[in-house]
Amino acid sequence: TEIEVKDVSVEEFTELLYVIFPSERPVNVESYRYLLLLADRFQIEYLVELVEKYLMKTDKVKTINKMLLAEEYRLEFLKKHCMDSFKTLQEVKAFESEFSKMSKSMKNALLDRCFELIIIK
Repeated sequence: TEIEVKDVSVEEFTELLYVIFPSERPVNVESYRYLLLLADRFQIEYLVELVEKYLMKTDKVKTINKMLLAEEYRLEFLKKHCMDSFKTLQEVKAFESEFSKMSKSMKNALLDRCFELIIIK
């Protein structure tokens, strides 16, 4: 029996299978975005967690991109990781040009982090 999978390239679907089956190919900077999309689409929670862990460890993905992915895919650990990565108000302010891309929830989380940074000082 064949199952037609629309809107996915053969390469991306093959990569998905390599990552979730015994070979356990690692998530990387080239694959994390489409693997997250496919994991969400096919409800593969294990893969969502793998990608989230990768994003928390890597410095090859910009923090703003991590924050937007955390929001889009409801990755609470990644969101907290991103918020905790801000050590100064200047670091938060550096994202000012990206605020328009963020939801109110993400902006509120940033504001909470700013308050934490003020109190810590």
